[in-house]
Amino acid sequence: MKVKKTYSIGDLSEIVGISKRQLRNWEASGYIQRPMRIRYGKRDYRRYSNDDLKLIKKIKFFLDQGFNLKTAVVKAKQKLWR
Repeated sequence: MKVKKTYSIGDLSEIVGISKRQLRNWEASGYIQRPMRIRYGKRDYRRYSNDDLKLIKKIKFFLDQGFNLKTAVVKAKQKLWR
């Protein structure tokens, strides 16, 4: 059985080049879906999938092209689901 790679919020932040705070804000605002969580002791930790990584990379790409966040999210989702 193949184990799926997941990323912590710190790893994802570093890979994509955006802050952990920004990722949390996008999640709270509904721009990205809430990632799966794993419980370790009394704490929950975000774990992002490869699909999450692809979407967030696309959003960042469109933001870097000058689009606002709302438009970048729409364009990123259109690109991924074609």
